[in-house]
Amino acid sequence: MYIEKSRSMELQPPAEQDKNWSDSTARRENEGLLGLKYLFFGRRKEMRRDEDNQESYFLDHFSLRIFIVIIAIILLSLTDALLTLYLIRNGAAEVNPVMNHFLRYGPLPFLAAKYLLTTASIVLLLTYKNVHIFGTRIRAKYLFIVIFLIFTFVVVWEVFLIFFVLK
Repeated sequence: MYIEKSRSMELQPPAEQDKNWSDSTARRENEGLLGLKYLFFGRRKEMRRDEDNQESYFLDHFSLRIFIVIIAIILLSLTDALLTLYLIRNGAAEVNPVMNHFLRYGPLPFLAAKYLLTTASIVLLLTYKNVHIFGTRIRAKYLFIVIFLIFTFVVVWEVFLIFFVLK
């Protein structure tokens, strides 16, 4: 059986490689600022092989679904912060010791801390979303749904307190 070698697999002199710029890996060397364009327009959307899916991996392009869940988490977090401030003005107390610390400095530092802690956690989780949790088959990306449900429960609870307890 005769197998013809591909032109790209043959070794070529440097002058010939320059002619085949698009076929060579040299085009990646001049991307400027270490490929900064991939920061916002990544290329890796999913793993190519099924066996690679069994391991932890990192991607640089994320789905619209995860974007929507992240925006919802941030909005729920800010809603939680505003409702907490309203409840505290009406006699409630903050039970979270970390947020209670920031509340001592006023409402603006409280809101800023709530936003920064939430978004920093989301960025960290987004970076490691395809890593297996504690060696199980469960990936970290499922924590987005858990966080979304927790914030939803907290906001519903605060609304309940406002309408049925604080009369």
